[in-house]
Amino acid sequence: MAAKRRAPEPVLPSLSPTVPYWQDPPDPSYSDFRSSKDLPSEADVVILGSGITGVSTAYHLLNKKPDTKIVILEARQTCSGATGRNGGHLKRAQHLSFATHQEKYGTDEALRLVNFEVANVAAILDLIRKHKIDCDLNTTEGLDVFFDPAQFAAAKESLRTLEEALEQQRRLSEITAAESSSSSSSSSSSSSSFPESAVEIPSVFAAEDARKRFSIPSTVGVLSSQAHTFYPYHFVLSLLRVCLRSGNLNLQTHTPVVSVDSLSGPKHSYTVSTPRGKIVTPCVIYATNGYTSQLVLRSAITPCRGQIVAQHPNAKLLAAGGMRRSYGFIDERTCDHYLICIPPGSKGAGDIIIGGARGLAIGREEGVLDDSGIDERVGKNLRDAVEGVFGSKKGAEALRKVEAWTGRKSGSIKPEGSTDIWPKEGEIVFGERQGRFSRLLDTSMQTEKKMSARPRIRTDPISSDDSTAEKPALKDQGTSATKIVDSADGRTIREWTGIMGMTKDHLPIVGEVNHRCRRLSSDGKEVNETQARTGEWVCAGFNGHGRIFSSPVLH
Repeated sequence: MAAKRRAPEPVLPSLSPTVPYWQDPPDPSYSDFRSSKDLPSEADVVILGSGITGVSTAYHLLNKKPDTKIVILEARQTCSGATGRNGGHLKRAQHLSFATHQEKYGTDEALRLVNFEVANVAAILDLIRKHKIDCDLNTTEGLDVFFDPAQFAAAKESLRTLEEALEQQRRLSEITAAESSSSSSSSSSSSSSFPESAVEIPSVFAAEDARKRFSIPSTVGVLSSQAHTFYPYHFVLSLLRVCLRSGNLNLQTHTPVVSVDSLSGPKHSYTVSTPRGKIVTPCVIYATNGYTSQLVLRSAITPCRGQIVAQHPNAKLLAAGGMRRSYGFIDERTCDHYLICIPPGSKGAGDIIIGGARGLAIGREEGVLDDSGIDERVGKNLRDAVEGVFGSKKGAEALRKVEAWTGRKSGSIKPEGSTDIWPKEGEIVFGERQGRFSRLLDTSMQTEKKMSARPRIRTDPISSDDSTAEKPALKDQGTSATKIVDSADGRTIREWTGIMGMTKDHLPIVGEVNHRCRRLSSDGKEVNETQARTGEWVCAGFNGHGRIFSSPVLH
């Protein structure tokens, strides 16, 4: 018999990652929390990962069966992976890809994806309300901003096909209701389990109207719909506290998993191995997103590094109303940009969170598992983006408007379901520069072409050191006052990276691990499984859309 090929050792998360804005500082009570000094020897369920997927899965399991003994293993600090490193968005986006999904999977499956996204946003909002979670939830207007006519035309076509599909679904539902009063007769369409009214069709603003309404002089079109922003780290830690109060969740931080081995016997079970010991369990759940392929599904999920910058705003930006909207700047060359502003009444109010631009990095950061450093090409792009677009002019009137805006409480935000456009037309001005957004962000691409020979993974001390990033003095004092910085120097608060999980079809992998998958055994050999492995589950590969595609409605 041929010897099994020895696979590379799994790459564990970096022990010295960049520090994200959301974890500055980390939670003193739960960031390094261990429920017990030693690992339990066994558990009903072992969950790998303490981000939104792992914690929300534990939450729903405990709700369904409160006596379930669950262990969450986290390689680093609590919620130190992608969830604690993202851009703070809670925004639907399936309307942009509906036409593509309809062509690939059919209308019913494409509608299921749309409805799932709607239901997941609602589930997160319900959890926040039910448990009174303080995570700076902000309901606002979300914009998809386009600068390329072809991309805007494709988005409008996707909206048109979505509207047609929803209308067809509505008519079929009416026919079915007329033919039978039994609700079960319509259960064959999985998408019908969601109310049709829950799917919002974004408003479309063509070039001239969009430029006038949103004061974005170079846009060719904008899609507008309701969106949310929130503090993801606080959300997960609050939900974790709810789970820990049950007494049946055991959290073990700084406990990386190095292998998962199947055990033979009358009851199928697994040995989960860590440097601190082993746990035997009949059920393993991989909530490891970009790191999943290090243990299972080795060719299905590709790690990919994303980068984000947090900055203080300048006076002109806040005078123009800040960026109370949620922005997505669509540019396929840079892999898009996404941007929010910390809302009034919050600690750090007015701070700008902008991410994206990984298309400027060598290989688009695909295959990169190291979040201990940054890509300087991407970093320069992100650091210069807001200053280049919004300008830096200030004055006494600007400062008065700034004070008026930052003094508003979060209760002044338009409530969910409001039909009013908010902020009002003309509240945001995008500086004096008239070039395309993508052109404004092209400076680093043009000036750093000679860097193309750099390796994708950088661990040199220069790129890994974020100690020069200025910490906001006001932020640590727990105040909601806004620090205004008009010079480009000193505006950066934090710059960090995080590891996402990408799939070939840009959709997540959720369900039981089945046959013909490859995994890593404890002796470091790659095992080709040929039979289903009952009790091994995965929820990962969110393609940078984890708050929407993750597991709050997985149950």
